[in-house]
Amino acid sequence: METRALHVSMLGGYNQTDERRRLADRLWPGSYYVNWNVGVGPAASFVQAITRLAVEAISEGWGPYDPVMKVQLMKPPPPEEAGEIQESFVMGLRQQLAAAVAEQLGLLNDDQEYRERKEAYEEGRYFSWGSMESYGTRPDYDNLRRRINATLSSNKYLLVVENLYRPMQPIDFVYYVGIPLPAYWAGSRWLISTVSQQVCDESKSARDDHVYGPFNDDDIMVLILSSLHQSAKDISKAVVGHDDDEEHWHRAALRCFHYALLHLLFPCEQDNNSNTTSHYAITSEELIRQWAAQGFLATTSRCKPRAVQAADIHIKGHHANDIYQVGHAILQAFSEYSLLKLPFSPASKASKATETAAHFLIYHHLVASQLSEHEIFHEEEEEVGLKNKRWIRMTSKQQGMENQAWHLSTQLLGKEESNDPTTLILRHFLHTSSLLNLIDNILPKLPCLRVLDLSYTQLESLPPTVWCLTSLILLSLRGCRAIKSLHSVSNSGGSHPENEKHRMMNNLLYLDLTLLSINIFPNDFFQGMTKLEELMLAGCSSLVELPCSISALSSLLTLEVTGTKLTSLPSSMFAGMQKLQSLKLIDNKLLNSIPMSILEAHGLKELHIQGWHSRMQEEIKLDGHPTLNSFSLINAPHIKRLSLQGCRKLECVDLRDLGTLEDLDLSATAIKELPANIPNLPQLRRLILMGFPNQSRFPWHKLQRFPNVFCLDHYAEGHDNHYDNQVARVYVKDSRLFYSFSESTKELVQEGEFLQSFYVQIAPSTVNIRKLEDEEDKLTSMLQELAHKRSPYGDVYHRCIALEFSVMHMARSAIHQTARHVHMSTIDKYPHGLKYLLEVAKSIYVINDSFVDCLTNLSNLDELEECKLHFCHRMKHVFETTYHMWRDLPNSWDSQHKSAWASRLKSAWASQLKSLIHFYIPAYTNSAIEAIGFTSLNHLHLEYCPRLTTLNILFC
Repeated sequence: METRALHVSMLGGYNQTDERRRLADRLWPGSYYVNWNVGVGPAASFVQAITRLAVEAISEGWGPYDPVMKVQLMKPPPPEEAGEIQESFVMGLRQQLAAAVAEQLGLLNDDQEYRERKEAYEEGRYFSWGSMESYGTRPDYDNLRRRINATLSSNKYLLVVENLYRPMQPIDFVYYVGIPLPAYWAGSRWLISTVSQQVCDESKSARDDHVYGPFNDDDIMVLILSSLHQSAKDISKAVVGHDDDEEHWHRAALRCFHYALLHLLFPCEQDNNSNTTSHYAITSEELIRQWAAQGFLATTSRCKPRAVQAADIHIKGHHANDIYQVGHAILQAFSEYSLLKLPFSPASKASKATETAAHFLIYHHLVASQLSEHEIFHEEEEEVGLKNKRWIRMTSKQQGMENQAWHLSTQLLGKEESNDPTTLILRHFLHTSSLLNLIDNILPKLPCLRVLDLSYTQLESLPPTVWCLTSLILLSLRGCRAIKSLHSVSNSGGSHPENEKHRMMNNLLYLDLTLLSINIFPNDFFQGMTKLEELMLAGCSSLVELPCSISALSSLLTLEVTGTKLTSLPSSMFAGMQKLQSLKLIDNKLLNSIPMSILEAHGLKELHIQGWHSRMQEEIKLDGHPTLNSFSLINAPHIKRLSLQGCRKLECVDLRDLGTLEDLDLSATAIKELPANIPNLPQLRRLILMGFPNQSRFPWHKLQRFPNVFCLDHYAEGHDNHYDNQVARVYVKDSRLFYSFSESTKELVQEGEFLQSFYVQIAPSTVNIRKLEDEEDKLTSMLQELAHKRSPYGDVYHRCIALEFSVMHMARSAIHQTARHVHMSTIDKYPHGLKYLLEVAKSIYVINDSFVDCLTNLSNLDELEECKLHFCHRMKHVFETTYHMWRDLPNSWDSQHKSAWASRLKSAWASQLKSLIHFYIPAYTNSAIEAIGFTSLNHLHLEYCPRLTTLNILFC
């Protein structure tokens, strides 16, 4: 097969090959002005590589182009993955295209109005979980289209669109985006990539458009090498924020890709008569650990295998300090560029072999050299046999046949590398006797071995020779269910002196004992593993006790203990684990209690507890943990109280299947979004969220029930106790928190399901309305006390201050805070998002407001009884009859009922409204509703409203 001429190691020189030049000729568009890219095969693979090479071919053949517009569309998530975010949250296809083209043409640089409208639109979508439109208008896309057309109509341009996920014909680009059709006299070209053949077929013109393909094996090989080249740039940007280290990540990506292929070679990883991957297949976490053990994930070539410098790595805005951040960035790039996708199932026929580069290379046997065990390990040819065989994988054949081996040489990947083997993979090696003989004879010949993978073998005990591998970094015994016991290094046997035994396994970083049938460890088993960073004890269903030596793992970063029969953990277990970052305790159903010594693990960032059924502990209290970032408690049916108060770095919580949880305190944490299921927990009676400054949105629209005691406070530090059993209290900085307070939420309140009493305060952080209220109360009390005592200075005091305060006193006695009260001060932005909240509010107090010009512009105020306005600087009208008030009345009401609709307002108090012109004005009238009827109004006080000239109040 011709493809053998191009090996994957030819990363640096593939651009100079004849295959690369032939592919470029095929991607040259000729006389076609609209070109479509649907990738390779049914899976539409290598789309990005084809686009990149086609752009080069078009530019070289018909360029130069000015401008070159490259648009990468964001595809909405499928419904099963969208969760709260529906398609409406994502900007529409046409809007995405118009905005992206305008951005690249520089049309938006000075368009402040567009940016403000776009920001408001996206803001509304975010804060409401995509359930509502923005309160402002959408960006003016009609004007944008006209400007795009005017800019491009006289230019020779190149349009490159990637990820077209819905059919869109060329004429639609003209009508809806404003891009002029390419024509002979203009010389412009379009290159459009689609996500599927169907989208392409429904979009392209019947005769005038060109579709790239089909592609032969040589073409695919070029696309693979190009994808590897391009993925390195994305990896570099994802890991360090720029592509300055592209050469380093080129080498890292190539090594990671090669290494992964070694694990995917064998049919034993696929169940018989099945197209699905078996449980023997390597997981992404296992692969990342082995990459790290080989040193592939270091930020520079001088770093140690685990030494990923935290200061240099940033992924998606988060500080990354472990190998999984880097490893998942690499796997994501491999998936996006059609190089490798996990889980992996080998291709059984040629049509399936184009799904990814891994499928193609493995199907055509282009990955590794296959030798017999004798050819690699024969003693007489040891130097020749092991030379340049860095990574070795072996599998057992049928009884009586020699075992087979595959190896990969890294000689071309880095001349600084040693040529000694560093990896031996014996995963799913079926013949135990042959395996034991192999291990005993071969391991002494591999002094530089870093990775030993014995997963899913039938070993009954760990051979002593394993402990002699002083360079070993990763040891995997995953799935070795026949192993019933393990010996410590000191009891491993052999003739090694004590000082040599002390050094054995001293460099081990990763130990995977998942699915072992062991029930107990030797007391000193972990004593010598001073550098161990990850210990996996997942699915050890027979394990009943952990040794005390586990507390000696002072370098441990990750500990996973799942599916065991443990009844307790060593009391001082976490005292020595000051570097522990991730702890998973899953399905340990017999565990009596979670030791509070977890608090002594001061570096802990992730704590996951699941499937814990103990009746002996009803409370978990981790108050004030200094580093905890993520906490999960799932299926713990007997926990009644949970407190994470003061965990100031805690950003994520996952609380599910907690049928008896009654009391939850998440005060003084860094949580931005409270999961929607938490307020709906069936027995939750008390939810305290004080000192919640980072919160951005709240799932009001998902409420089905509500705790009896609820306090959400952006200001407090978590120590105040201004909450009670009667009133839900909410003190927030931003009205956008109520964007998700929907009409359905309002109806549930009106039906009496929850929130029958609430006190809501909305004010920026620089204002604390409670303090203003307290000061008013104190001044009023002082005035009353002074008048009561009739001091000699009382008359003077009264005459000087009565003008200002007597009215306040009268009003305060007349205005009552009702069971559903909203208190707000908005000096920084308009209080959008309050429509449905204010429709169930019975009293409103607006103080020191700089934006609201009419109260009924915020809401219809259907149930308002008490109203107080103080220092509302822009308010011109308090009430208006608006079209929206008429439209929003129930459809079941006939015109007669609508005309009889009347305000429930009982008391109104207005002070220092210097812009007020009308207390009420009928801005919208018709034959059925002409005015608001203030039939319930019994108290009206207006103070210092100098522009007020007329009172139009009807039906008082």
